Amino acid sequence: MWSKHVIVMTLLGLFLMSLGIWMHNFGFLFAGMFIISFIVITKVFFAPRKTRKPRLEGKRAIPKHHIMEDDIVPMGMSVQANEMTQMVQLYEELPYYTDIYEGSNDFFYAFVPKEKKRYNFKMLAPMRGHFEVGPMKARHSDYSFLFIEEEEIMPKEDLFVYPEVLDIDRMDVLSKSLRFYAGPYLSNQPGTSTEFFSIRDYTRHDPYNRINWKAFAKTKKLMVNEHEKENICDILLLVDTRLNTGIGSITNNPLKYQIKAAISVAEALLKARNRVAMVTYGDGCEIIPPGYGYSQLELFKAVLSRTQPKGTTPLWNAVYQSTPYLYKKTTVVVISSLDLDPTTVNSIKILFERDFDVRVLIIPSTPFENQAIGFKSAKNWICDMEHQNNLFYLKESGAKVYDWDMLEPLDSVVRRMNLQQRLLKGVIS
Repeated sequence: MWSKHVIVMTLLGLFLMSLGIWMHNFGFLFAGMFIISFIVITKVFFAPRKTRKPRLEGKRAIPKHHIMEDDIVPMGMSVQANEMTQMVQLYEELPYYTDIYEGSNDFFYAFVPKEKKRYNFKMLAPMRGHFEVGPMKARHSDYSFLFIEEEEIMPKEDLFVYPEVLDIDRMDVLSKSLRFYAGPYLSNQPGTSTEFFSIRDYTRHDPYNRINWKAFAKTKKLMVNEHEKENICDILLLVDTRLNTGIGSITNNPLKYQIKAAISVAEALLKARNRVAMVTYGDGCEIIPPGYGYSQLELFKAVLSRTQPKGTTPLWNAVYQSTPYLYKKTTVVVISSLDLDPTTVNSIKILFERDFDVRVLIIPSTPFENQAIGFKSAKNWICDMEHQNNLFYLKESGAKVYDWDMLEPLDSVVRRMNLQQRLLKGVIS
């Protein structure tokens, strides 16, 4: 294989020879002939050639093929030579939008037979999705770096980057109707109903009406009553993945945080042994039927890791298509930016009128656009006003609306949800 240096030198040599002939200048002619002769001699006697037996054998060490967003992946390369080589460039092709956190994926070395070398570096994966690491290649060259020959010493390997799961203590869901499941299923857990579960020490966040005064009289120590989890509920998550959720940069946009919120809420609900379904709407609707446990969480991660901002499917289509999975008085959590969707308010009103427990988690898109362009335009002022109007109409419809500022931890928003649920149920006076 010819390198760029060879092409430039060959053109230069031909140009000098042509110039020398045209100007009758033997100096230019001999200089051009010398360059061309040097290239020909290097190609014939020193350039690397293909061999039937691989000159190098490599191994790649990836500790995990399934990682989370913003994880640092340690990568290891082990290369052994079958014969003596000239200067070799070893490099590992990395996926798009990955960064080298430590070390380098590009090395130069000259091997002797049976010599083994190890290289290590760390890779940062800031984006979710399915990527391919590799192939690992060795680029053989002569000592003048004019001619090269590439050799693949390790094939590609898959790398799956799942969305980051944020820490949520728990999410209280007080369903209005019981759901019964066949077979034995443990459900006695601490929760927010009125059935007694256990007694524990008082903390400063506990309401006073839960203090057990009889226990205090006996032990002279403040104790509070824990109540049993009311029931196991069905929850539906509606996640907005339309084209406008990609506003901002490719690594910082509303969709990224909507997916983080969706997978974090789903994990908290599944850990509490609820049945959870999910519908993503954007380029059509993708429906994941209700399920529970670790397998359902892995399915959510796989679907959300490949989700991209596409399409203009409105919320109403997602509500209509998910109707077969909505049991009576199901809890519905809508995660959206509420932008450019005229059906949002009416869809949520219809869900509320059908006696569903509707909660709306909003991730505004204007902060991401302001950060991308560097200033707040007049258009974004209008978008902020429209956003405030949508909030007003949703609260008027009876839905529970929560605005998530990126500077606020998601767990803090969920705590506000839990507090409002307890107030509505009369747990806190």
